[in-house]
Amino acid sequence: MKLTVAAGIGIFSLLQCFIVQLHAQDARSAAKGFVLSGHLSGLPDGAELYLTGAGEDTLYKAISKGEDFRFIGRMPFGADFCFLKIDPALNPMHKSKALWLENSGMTLAGDVIDLDGIKLTGSAAHDEYLQYLDILARAKDNDVTEVTAFIRSHPASSFMPFIITRLINHYPLDSVKAFYHNMTPAVKKSQFGSKVHLEITRRDNFPAFYRDGPKGNVIPNFGIINPGGGAQALHDVLAKHTLTLVDVWASWCKPCREAIPELKEVREKMKSRGFDIIGLSVDDSEAAWKKAIAEDKRLWEHFIDKFSDGASGVMGVWNLPAYFLIDRQGKILFLQNMVIQQAGEKPLSDKAFVGNNRLMPLVDSLLHEIELREPS
Repeated sequence: MKLTVAAGIGIFSLLQCFIVQLHAQDARSAAKGFVLSGHLSGLPDGAELYLTGAGEDTLYKAISKGEDFRFIGRMPFGADFCFLKIDPALNPMHKSKALWLENSGMTLAGDVIDLDGIKLTGSAAHDEYLQYLDILARAKDNDVTEVTAFIRSHPASSFMPFIITRLINHYPLDSVKAFYHNMTPAVKKSQFGSKVHLEITRRDNFPAFYRDGPKGNVIPNFGIINPGGGAQALHDVLAKHTLTLVDVWASWCKPCREAIPELKEVREKMKSRGFDIIGLSVDDSEAAWKKAIAEDKRLWEHFIDKFSDGASGVMGVWNLPAYFLIDRQGKILFLQNMVIQQAGEKPLSDKAFVGNNRLMPLVDSLLHEIELREPS
């Protein structure tokens, strides 16, 4: 089996390790949550620092005292990725650094002008994260063998389920089930342990879709939520149109929003023939989602993927933007930026058709085929 580059951390920047002594008060505070004490050389007094989630929502904020700062909080699932951000006045490129944080006393050290050199200690999950990256770097011809052994040898690790979610398409279902059953009860209940269980359930429920790949198969009928808060089934929305482009996007995704003029042009010219677009947002923040819709003047129907995690869990989207051309029966005809795949095979994704002027002729061709097959 082969391991693709996308199976690495993708959009995440990487951090190194360094040790700074915690005060006794920090250790006591971390008993029920975490304390992250930091020192960045060159950090001015009163600077603002943030810990954000993957969707860029601010989780925690700290104000520096001299070159020192401290975050106190709690990881509800035991351990998770967060991103450290610094006052934009000190960080004009708006860089952020990924940290695997857990409920413990942790320390962070480095230089404010060298965020890549920041080092984190006190998080076992972060240490395992770095070990995993070393394994990927050593792998010959992207061989997954050593990663598999690493997963099996860490049943109590809160980081291991994350690896499994990233590599789940590289293993047969029986292997994924074996990984899950090997986890300790606490890890099974963790955020990513629960996601592994959900992925297993989906593959059990939709065997053909995952065995044969998405293209040419009917998309599973998962639930989506409209701006008014109402839940709808995906198939009911697709049935309204002869051909639908499902645009998987987020308010914080710049390429997603840059593609809007092309989508508007194609929709305007092809709508009379039964073509339409639906937006499927993966935003964590509903306010940011609705604000982006208004700013971009997107005139098609919009939904948010907070009901069943359909975009990533069912449709296999890891990177944005992603696009699907689907007929009214729910059959996926073309797809862009997909990574669902059979174990050991190349990602099942078509050549990009949005962003290079291929969408218009592709939609015209597909509508022509449908019109010949299903004359009105």
